[in-house]
Amino acid sequence: MLAEEGQYITILDAKMAKEAGITEEVTESVWTYIWRHDGVEDAVKYIDGKIVFPEKYLHPDKRLSRIDFGSFTGSRPTDEAAVRDYLKDKKIKFPDKDEYTLHHDTENGIYMFVKTEIHKKFTHLGGNSFIINRERIDIMLIRKNSNNQVEENIIKLEEKFDFKFPEMYKKFLLKYNGGDVDVVYNKEYAVGLFYKIEYFTRSERPYWYLDERIEQCVFPIATDVFGNEYFIVIIGEKTGQIYFLNPDKDEFEFIASDLKKFIDGCEDRMIYHPTPQEQEEGMIASGMGDEITDKLREEWNRSYEYYLTHPQEECILD
Repeated sequence: MLAEEGQYITILDAKMAKEAGITEEVTESVWTYIWRHDGVEDAVKYIDGKIVFPEKYLHPDKRLSRIDFGSFTGSRPTDEAAVRDYLKDKKIKFPDKDEYTLHHDTENGIYMFVKTEIHKKFTHLGGNSFIINRERIDIMLIRKNSNNQVEENIIKLEEKFDFKFPEMYKKFLLKYNGGDVDVVYNKEYAVGLFYKIEYFTRSERPYWYLDERIEQCVFPIATDVFGNEYFIVIIGEKTGQIYFLNPDKDEFEFIASDLKKFIDGCEDRMIYHPTPQEQEEGMIASGMGDEITDKLREEWNRSYEYYLTHPQEECILD
């Protein structure tokens, strides 16, 4: 067995696949997570970041392993209610949530009942995240942060680490100070957040991490929803270029020659922020109702209030 007890590993090449007994193709866009627990290994494949649950983890009743509704509504509670009504009409019992979870497949309108333990352990973006509210537009919208003390924080970092930010990135920080986005660059690279400068000056990010990256002549500027980061080169002849750190290869991949080309090459997927009620109903529908706390509800309320009071705007760099 490749994985230690309680450990996840990622199958990246043919050799590892053979050792794990995986016969499917393993490429840059097709990879597999393995989770070992209680002496057994569970494996789930991802294609272009989209999860594909093996049949053995689906409900054994074929009527529940794949239900085609044509399209999702955009609301998990509404979707679940529709599935419940459908199954009731068919005189089919809705599965116990402790055993099987209603999963939105990445094919629009396809529901599956997946073993709850597997659905929780193998984190993923479901069909709602990939499909609903994802009509793309060829600009980048950003929900900018407060720009208080941005210039002072830029100077603080430059002096501490003895480097200069590229001018274009400075303009971006002074104008937007990072912010929430939901874009795809070059139809391949997803971006969910541009860092605000305070993230690196208020002890939210340890300085040893910046030391390591600055030694590599790069500075982290953005991240995708999985925490994989984008960097801007800050030293040398490639200053200003944008790179993505591929987590599977631990290698920097060239993205764009400068920040403006990176932003101009992004397509926006129109952020949709669920209401606190939808958040709660969604967790209950996913069998995670026991994890809801008053503190979590407060966070949902704060987050939604921020969403309503901080509208997005088009990101433009002159």
